[in-house]
Amino acid sequence: MNKIKNTLKSMRTLHQAVVLGMAIVLAGCETYQASAIMRIHEGMTQQDVTNLLGSPDFRRFNNGVEEWEYRQYGTFQKARTILVSFADFKVTGMDSFATPVSQTPAPAAVIPVMPATPSAFRHATLMNGIEHNDFIREYRFAIDRDSRIRMLDGMLQKHNLTSEQCAEIVDKTPTIDQLKIAKKLYPYIRGERNSEQIIKVLFSSFDQDEMRNFIKEQDGRQLW
Repeated sequence: MNKIKNTLKSMRTLHQAVVLGMAIVLAGCETYQASAIMRIHEGMTQQDVTNLLGSPDFRRFNNGVEEWEYRQYGTFQKARTILVSFADFKVTGMDSFATPVSQTPAPAAVIPVMPATPSAFRHATLMNGIEHNDFIREYRFAIDRDSRIRMLDGMLQKHNLTSEQCAEIVDKTPTIDQLKIAKKLYPYIRGERNSEQIIKVLFSSFDQDEMRNFIKEQDGRQLW
């Protein structure tokens, strides 16, 4: 009996030691990452940033400005997002902020493309500059695809867009979802449509060609 008790006690002690060890390792990783952030400064090269933070999780660029995004997950259901901006391959700015992490990963979202019909715009008003800037500020910091889709759906229930606003939203979208978001937003553009302004922010020539075909089909059946 005593032997069993001693065995159980040893197992509990081992379990506690493992948990403590994992917490120390994770805390050490977070400290290292925070230290790396403090070493980033203007004028550093992309290789310097890679040496400190590794390869980015997401990458965006437009008109000579490039942005790298890192997602770092720590303890206690917290995460850190780091945005590093470059011009001429050198750091021009950086932003970092904490974001909550859901305990269970959300399933991949299906991004619907809304039909371009007059009824889609019946109660909507054109988004003004202040509203657009506020939306972009929140949208670029959305932590995942589902959050971005919810933000877009809520915005499109109230607003239409200009071509310039559509292009900027697409530009602030991770590359993998840009084409889908461009197709989702295009029917909501009012006024003069500058399709090339939207197409040129898409990352690949394949996406650009597909978007041109989509625009041709949409504009061919407009009723207004």
